[in-house]
Order: sequence, then C-alpha cells, then structure tokens
Amino acid sequence: MHGFLRFFVYLHLLLLPFSSMAEDSPKIVFRHQINQDDILKKQKEYRNALERLDAARLAFARQWNAANRSGKKGIREKARQELFTALLHDIFPAWYGTTWDFNGITETPGHGKIACGYFVTTCLRDAGVRLQRIKLAQQASQRIIETLAPADSKKILYGKPISEVAEYIQSQGTGIYIVGLDTHTGFVVNDGDSLAFIHSSYYRPPFSVTAEPIEGQNPLADSKYRVFGKILDDIMIEKWITEGQYILKPR
Repeated sequence: MHGFLRFFVYLHLLLLPFSSMAEDSPKIVFRHQINQDDILKKQKEYRNALERLDAARLAFARQWNAANRSGKKGIREKARQELFTALLHDIFPAWYGTTWDFNGITETPGHGKIACGYFVTTCLRDAGVRLQRIKLAQQASQRIIETLAPADSKKILYGKPISEVAEYIQSQGTGIYIVGLDTHTGFVVNDGDSLAFIHSSYYRPPFSVTAEPIEGQNPLADSKYRVFGKILDDIMIEKWITEGQYILKPR
C-alpha cells in the first residue's frame, strides 16, 4: 500500500475520539437491503478494503506500543469499533450470494463455493485475525468457539424458542457471536437495534451466503442445539493489534 494512504489512516485514527461500540455503532446490512450491483462493487473493492483495515491495524499497533495501560484501554476500544465496522460493512456484504457447498473452500467472495465453517474462519482471517483457517474450519463449531471466544462468553441454549435466544443476545449488548448449531455454524450480530444471522446457507435457494433476521425459516431458528461465543473481546482485539496467533485448542 502507498505510504500516503497509511499516513492518512494513521492521522484519521489519531483524531478519532475514544468510544465504546455502543456509541455510533454501525448497522447490519441485511441481504435484502443490498442489490446485486452493490454486492459486486463490494467484491471488486474487497482487497482494497482489507488493505485499509490492515493500515488501520498498523496505526493502532504503533499507538499501542507507545501507550501506557490507560492509553491502551482507549486504543482497544477504537480498534474494536474499527474491526466491527469493517466486518459489518466491508467483509460480510462482499460474501453475500457466494454459493454454499458442504466442501466449499473458496477464499474469494463471489467466486467458487464456501462451506459454513470456512465462511466463519475466512471472514475472520481476512479481517486480520491470525488463525488456522483450514484446520479450524474443519472442526465442530463448539471447538471453533472454544478457540476464538473467551470461556465466560460461552452460552448453550438447548431446545429454547428463538424468541428466548433473541432475548439473550439482546441482553448481552452490541457485538458479534459465533454460533454453533445441530449441523451448522455462522455469525450472529447485534448492532444495538437489530439481530442478524450471517452464514453460508444450505437451507433454501439460492443456497448462498446471506444475512437474515434470526427469527424465520433458517437453521438458527430450527436448531435444537445452539452454542454461542462472543468475539471481538479484549483478548481478540489485543491479538489483532499485535498479530497474535490463535492456535486450535486441544480437546
């Protein structure tokens, strides 16, 4: 990336006020809210968006290395907001319409096919989270959650109506969750106003990546077993800033 762009991103981040994700939180872009031309634009700009995000991460890393404990707290909150926004507005929407396949392993949104586990690990890898994309994608969803989410955020809801699931997610505040189901995995997002299930869907045509309300005809609503783990926690954000690695946790 050109040095000028890196400098511009760094200057922009310095001018941002410290804030929590609850303030001015970005909103979910549901699949039905975005047309195909805009999805294609997101796909065309995908690599540039990832480069901008990495430039922001490098700027945070420079600030982080120079900061004291109090300063790092503010940097962490700004970095969390940056990553949350990039996932909701640049990364997830670029994948909408990418074909689902049980064996799909594509790394390029809009081209090839992608399985549900690979969708989760590829999105996070592209966002700059250092993880074992292939190895982690091949695990049961609970192991993905145990590797990437703090233990105290893990929540199992078995046999509950989807309305109770929605109440639980709303009670936990704004954020992104990895969810494991009977035979599926994906993300659940709470943007402070709406809840979305974002996943590579095998449920009905066109069998592709989508973002839909959590209530309705989808695997999240119909599954008996549901396990949640909230990501973008302090540990993940610090690892993101400092390029720390996630290694698959042993059984």
